[in-house]
Amino acid sequence: MYMRRFVSSICKLCAMFTHQSKNQDIVYKYSEIDCEDFIRGFVAETLSDEIPAHKCFIMCYLLSVYLTIYEIKHTIKSGMIKETPHYIIILKNGLGVDPTAQQIDSNYPQVLFKNNLYSSYNFNEVDFEKIYKDWEYPILHNGKKEFNHFPQIENESKEIDIIPYLRILFKAYFKIKKEIICLKNNDQQIQETSIKTFLERTELIAIRNDDKRDQLGIYLNNRFDELIYKYN
Repeated sequence: MYMRRFVSSICKLCAMFTHQSKNQDIVYKYSEIDCEDFIRGFVAETLSDEIPAHKCFIMCYLLSVYLTIYEIKHTIKSGMIKETPHYIIILKNGLGVDPTAQQIDSNYPQVLFKNNLYSSYNFNEVDFEKIYKDWEYPILHNGKKEFNHFPQIENESKEIDIIPYLRILFKAYFKIKKEIICLKNNDQQIQETSIKTFLERTELIAIRNDDKRDQLGIYLNNRFDELIYKYN
């Protein structure tokens, strides 16, 4: 029921953002609780029923893109929990967001919101481009790792199953494109450069993994050509 309500209200959410005339800052007409629901909906649609283990970087990356569309200030941070690297998002108001919290504790909700999140651990801002390139390499090379240390995906095997990552990435791609269209229809501005980079990177990944479309499920298989149409 929640998901139906969330999907049906996408364009209503888009219309809830207005610009201040003096400094062009965005005015967000929702409370912190509404913002949490906003994030929960995105994670539910993208991570869905995938096992959250080793998905913290991709989910923080995708959630970061989603928040950037709406100019919601945030940072991605990383730290070690149980001797394993973990990634979270910190909103400008200090609220911590963990979109793969259940890999830390199965009793946690799918998305954990908390001030001073994991404060007993040393979390720091990440060098995003470096981490992204490490993450992207096996996704572009049939699951093979370039180096021996890819903690943001797995830290043991030399190859990984990239299909779950592709499913999450491509679902987010279609979700984000839908949001962009909705915002433009409501005369809202978006940060074109960062969003364009995300779309192009995802389309490149789709091109390199065209042979795996049949493994992604009916929905993504049927829409796969939309990912690569510019290159046909």
